[in-house]
Amino acid sequence: NFIAQVIFTNPYGSDEGKWDYGFLFRQTTDDNQYRLMTFSDGSWKLMNNINTPDGNLINEGVTSFMSTGASDSNFMRVVAYEERGWFFINDQLVGQVDLAARQAAGKVNLGTGFYTGNEKTGYETGYDDFSVWEIDAEGVSGELPHDDDSAIEEFEADVDLDNFIATGVFVNPYDFSFHTFDVGFLFRYTSGEQQYRMIISGNGKWGLMQNDGSADGTWIANDTAGNFNSGAGQRNRITLVALYDIGWLYINDNLTAELDLSGRRQSGDISIATGIYTNDEVVGYATAFEDFTVIPLP
Repeated sequence: NFIAQVIFTNPYGSDEGKWDYGFLFRQTTDDNQYRLMTFSDGSWKLMNNINTPDGNLINEGVTSFMSTGASDSNFMRVVAYEERGWFFINDQLVGQVDLAARQAAGKVNLGTGFYTGNEKTGYETGYDDFSVWEIDAEGVSGELPHDDDSAIEEFEADVDLDNFIATGVFVNPYDFSFHTFDVGFLFRYTSGEQQYRMIISGNGKWGLMQNDGSADGTWIANDTAGNFNSGAGQRNRITLVALYDIGWLYINDNLTAELDLSGRRQSGDISIATGIYTNDEVVGYATAFEDFTVIPLP
């Protein structure tokens, strides 16, 4: 589990020829590793190589975040934690990736020339500020008992962060048809009602609210997710990525929304929460949570 980042400098422009570069990680032998590769046409791939240069494709896509001109640079970051990873280019989240197939520890390296024809003799791919940090985070599980005091039930991570990845699994206390419930995160949380609130109702309606000293906040965004599980005892993994002015919400590992976080840039605590809306609790029930993890982003 680690965070790695580097600034790559293109060897030449994409109009002059093909190139590639990226990360090799969880590497145990030369051809036993993940390969996260970016290409001069803006595409990217995650491959799982098992004792052969020809790997198994895990994820792929195309991004507009890369600069592909001669001598242009691209700041790249990968976060790998247990079964999931997150890939950033120039402080934009390219996507969440699936790391379930390879969870053994291994080396983290940089690479170029992954594919034949992606190098030109006499040129080089520059890199600067290659850094790797081990992630010192551990998931917490527990439950948030419902009560009738009209207050939010929360468990605080006891951190002070602006940029982070927060993820956890919520277990529904009962079926939404029996009574309303909600789950979510409070973040960039400084004191009292000074915070962002990411709220997901049991019917899949979600919203981002900015609170500046009052329980009545300002809506930043809201919509409905079609993949939220609403039944009694069903589980939903909620992941929130916050990086400077932008956030990304994942529900059950599907990207649900890109969020504007420019209105509140203070660092603060992060809480996992329920009963964020009044009357969304039933006394005698509890909302359980599993593997609540907060990963600081450098």
